[in-house]
Amino acid sequence: QAFPVEQDPEQIVVGAPRRIKDWSGQGLGFLVQLAPRDLYERMDGHQLSEALRRSTRFILTTIHKAKQDHVDALWNELNGSDQLELAIVRRKILDHIRFYLPQLGAHSEQPLKDKLNRLKEAHSRLTEADERKEGQSACDKARNTYDKRCKELAACLDTDSEAHRIVLAQLRRKLAEFQYEADGVLFELFQNADDAAVELGRCEALGAEIEIPEAARRFVLQAGSSHVRALHWGRLINYRGPHNLPDRWSGFGDDLEKMLILSASDKPDDETVTGRFGLGFKSVFLVCDKPRIVSGDLQVEICGGILPKLWSDAGRAIALLNKHAQDRLYRGTLIELSVDHGKLADVVGRFASYAGLVAVFSRALRSVHLDMKDGNRPIDWLPLKPVEGVEVGETNMPGTPSQLSRLLVLRAKNGAVAIKLGAHGCEVIESEVVPVWVTVPTRESDQIGFVINGAFQLDAGRGRLAGNQSGNVLMMREIGREIGERLYCLLQTHEDPNAWTSRRMELGLVMDCTPAQFLASVWQTLCKRTLAGAESSDLQKLAGELVTAAFVGWCERGGPIP
Repeated sequence: QAFPVEQDPEQIVVGAPRRIKDWSGQGLGFLVQLAPRDLYERMDGHQLSEALRRSTRFILTTIHKAKQDHVDALWNELNGSDQLELAIVRRKILDHIRFYLPQLGAHSEQPLKDKLNRLKEAHSRLTEADERKEGQSACDKARNTYDKRCKELAACLDTDSEAHRIVLAQLRRKLAEFQYEADGVLFELFQNADDAAVELGRCEALGAEIEIPEAARRFVLQAGSSHVRALHWGRLINYRGPHNLPDRWSGFGDDLEKMLILSASDKPDDETVTGRFGLGFKSVFLVCDKPRIVSGDLQVEICGGILPKLWSDAGRAIALLNKHAQDRLYRGTLIELSVDHGKLADVVGRFASYAGLVAVFSRALRSVHLDMKDGNRPIDWLPLKPVEGVEVGETNMPGTPSQLSRLLVLRAKNGAVAIKLGAHGCEVIESEVVPVWVTVPTRESDQIGFVINGAFQLDAGRGRLAGNQSGNVLMMREIGREIGERLYCLLQTHEDPNAWTSRRMELGLVMDCTPAQFLASVWQTLCKRTLAGAESSDLQKLAGELVTAAFVGWCERGGPIP
């Protein structure tokens, strides 16, 4: 039976429920017709919630003949669940703040000093009452006093500008000690977005092979005159995944708390994500006093660098997420930073120049959309894939943002190598491109002629490779051996003229370029600055470990050299 469907239905149920009977005439249930999915996929969260509320009431009153449906009370409780989650996070932070503020160095100045001391005294009294097993009245009194002191400190952190100044100053001092800088903030947010996309794939895979939805492989940066907004559609903040997810990671439910507590991170044992130090999100406080976040139904602003509270005016942010979403099934996350106009170029400039390469080296995100004051610039890494683990494509490089550079990307399990391609073969990258990446660029500057991305050990500021290089040497060798095998697979058809013609066209080479010439250009590019003996820097020598291992990987495959 067909029913007319409105373009903006008030509920997702269409027409009246129809009773279904079996062959003997016994009732089996009711058939309920739903509106086409694309109609309610276009709704925003509020519209969909209202449509579901009306549909629930309709089913209860028509099928179940309910006289009192209590739907409004149920919906109010459901809509308040995110506020409950926010209240829980605030309380967990306040329960530890008597340790956190002294650790940060924000405990010795007024107005925080006296309030923190009173909170410590109240906690000691509560602990004493519990340990002595005092009567219920005494324990309740101690608990009430402790709760009151928590609320006093929370109110101070929420509203007192001097308290904000003290905490933010100490947090920025700590970030500076770890060598975080303003021009790295967006890289940190991008890396968090990349991890979230991988984690969403894990949640949706239900234990099978991770497959990341295409709609979640995007990152949008919007920069105005006084705001910077980062948008992504990976796993929502505090989303724990479906209940039937094997090995469900309980840490997913603590995202917001870990984002705000210094050095709170539990990622080191997870090879599918990159973040390590629990400092990444905190770097936003280098450029912004009060960041704001929308993630699904979660709407918060962060006061004084530590305490979240409801962001009551998030409508514009939600509309922006809906505008850029490719699939309303994935509701997305937006982080908004208010940035002084004079600092905007420092925050945005470096990320914008490297956006083409972050799309190449990220684990999951392959599209970066720059929505800037001077226009929009979509950047997509959509390469050809001649053989498994080998990609050929074009992207923007630092120094030449208006031109596309052709890259040969050789991927390994824990890294990748990007080599510039010219018409006659591989070429040394002469521009000042950061040579070593860990999903995002490090601060290493010694040029090696190509770019390496890998799961390298970094210092806490994520700017340099860690001083103890033994792990990084092993990582270079592991990546090198794998890319040597990739090169072998790329050129194993060199003896067949027709096959080489096809491969040459995929690589964008001139007609008279032979397999031998191309392979020579590969090794010349890889070796020029990395195997120069005593003249090589420490970083160049480290990269030389990768080049040597790549040649071994090629030779171990036993193929003839063109």
